[in-house]
Order: sequence, then structure tokens, then C-alpha cells
Amino acid sequence: MKLINRHKGCWGITLYRWKRKTAEIWFCPPNFQIEEHTHPQEDIELMFLLGDAAFCRRKTPSSQPEELHVVSPWWTFTKFSVKRGYSHWFNTSTRLLIFINFAKWYCEPTSAATDFQLTDTTNNPS
Repeated sequence: MKLINRHKGCWGITLYRWKRKTAEIWFCPPNFQIEEHTHPQEDIELMFLLGDAAFCRRKTPSSQPEELHVVSPWWTFTKFSVKRGYSHWFNTSTRLLIFINFAKWYCEPTSAATDFQLTDTTNNPS
């Protein structure tokens, strides 16, 4: 498992790994979009720390998207969960976005950047 991980313009630092649990702090640039994707091998809990963003997720693979507008300081330390295989995505504002990704792995832990699979949105209602 690497200490520093990258996905496009974002970079993450591994905070800890204990058995099948990990935590990574992620830094995403302003005006950045992460496309709809899943993490097939991990349940995640995202904790918002700083910035402004629109986080979206589907509570089931075929459900309508749920959108959360997170803005600091009101949402600082707020968490939301995404089960493995369920999709999520986000758009940052004109500010840097910082969040922690807590993961429970169903395989040997790696990084959220490694366990990243684009979602086929052609059959999903939006």
C-alpha cells in the first residue's frame, strides 16, 4: 500500500491501515469533477473537512441520485456512507476540497484511487 495516491488532479495520503480498514485524506483542486464511479472492493465513509462541493450518490445501483451540497464550516466533520458497488461522484467549487475516506475492505487493502471503477450511466435514471 502506497503512502501517496493520485487520481487525475486529486491526491491522497494514507493516514492508517489496520487489518481491512484504512483511512486516506484527499485533496481535490478547485473547479474539479470526479465522474460517477464505484469502489467494488470497499465500503466507504466520507468525512468532509474543508471546501464547497456537490456530492452525489445512489443509495442503490439503479436509484435516482441524491445530492448533498457540502459547505464549510457547516458540514465540517459530517460523514456519509457509500456501500461497495454503489456509485457516487462530486463537483468542487472554486475552493480546494479536503475530505477523509474511511474504508472497510473486502480484499487486501489498497487505495480508493486503485479501487476506482467508472460507472456505466446509460441504464441509470438521472
